[in-house]
Amino acid sequence: MSDMDSYDVVVIGGGIIGSFTALKLIKSGRKTLLIDQFPIPHSNGSSKGHSRGVEQITGFPETETFKQMKDDSLNSWHRLQQHTKKTIVIPHKGLHIGSPNENYMTNVLKSAKKYPDYYERMFKSNSELRQQFPQINIADYYVGLLDDTAVRLLADEILKYLLAMFVDYGGIVHTGTVSHITTGDIVTISTQNNQFTSKKIVIATGPWSNCILKDLGLEVYLETQHVMLGYWKIKQSELTLGKDFSFPSVMEWSDRDDTVLWSNFTTEHGPCMKIAHVGEKNVDPNKFSSLEDKDLKFKIEAHAKAKFNHLEELPLFMENCIYSHSQDRKFIIGHHPKCSNIILGVGMSGKGFGLSPAISDVICDLICDRSPKYDISEFRVNRFSKGDLCKM
Repeated sequence: MSDMDSYDVVVIGGGIIGSFTALKLIKSGRKTLLIDQFPIPHSNGSSKGHSRGVEQITGFPETETFKQMKDDSLNSWHRLQQHTKKTIVIPHKGLHIGSPNENYMTNVLKSAKKYPDYYERMFKSNSELRQQFPQINIADYYVGLLDDTAVRLLADEILKYLLAMFVDYGGIVHTGTVSHITTGDIVTISTQNNQFTSKKIVIATGPWSNCILKDLGLEVYLETQHVMLGYWKIKQSELTLGKDFSFPSVMEWSDRDDTVLWSNFTTEHGPCMKIAHVGEKNVDPNKFSSLEDKDLKFKIEAHAKAKFNHLEELPLFMENCIYSHSQDRKFIIGHHPKCSNIILGVGMSGKGFGLSPAISDVICDLICDRSPKYDISEFRVNRFSKGDLCKM
């Protein structure tokens, strides 16, 4: 095996977590290989798509560590924009709506109160919501919170930028499916036609993580879930200023579907609203792109028609996405319990893109034998231990 096949670190998975991590590692002087089963950047996995909305306020319970990582990541996105020559991070607004008595809005209001003056500045009564957002059909008992610190990330442009920077710094990219990992002081990674050795590896394989975790002897199951996205053109009568038209992301809890229904203003297909809804669980990540869920499509169309009155009647088109969730909907970040030179960064549970700056910092700290800035005990894989977690 030639010296070119040996690395300080091999990162497996070229989505947002793997790409951010690989760039930081190569910038730290470590010879780094980035492996993905598809030519990157690509439109597979949970990092696909043109845009992502990232809000500082959340409707889910959050620990102090999660809040710190979320706040640091938002600051990192602003810094990244300052260092690039193209627009990849756009100031935006996120609107949370719902009954003040439901858990989701209770968490939203608690989250807002953690920031000075946010609650007073952002809270919207029912009448204020109706006056400020006449395009949204607001239930009589709803209140809202407008997060004006949110941003819209141009996700595909960010991935292209990270990959280009990684290569510019001397990073190597390999396309191939990992078929086996042989653990030891030096790790051997086998793909269809190649073998690589590395002192340390990072697992950032998103929805394809279950097979690799099993290969590494870890009895941890990640749930893969189909997400359908619909794009609706905004009525011409609403586009009074053309490109200057803006509209917040809208997040609303659905008791019936036990999930958040969210929409995001986007411009990759002209001024549109992108509306998402989660669907079938435990889908095959190799087949999700061709899924045709008529019931899910009907749900999205019904929600768009009932909630918004500034959209065209029919969607421009629909597309599929896929997420991977841990059992408790928290990340899995940390060392492999029996192989300290294997670092896990999986199970992002729909939060990975927005928090990828902080998550990749943690992974790099672990690779470089530094203590992370954050207390990551709640994210370690051994929290799922029932008897012997690792069968190696």
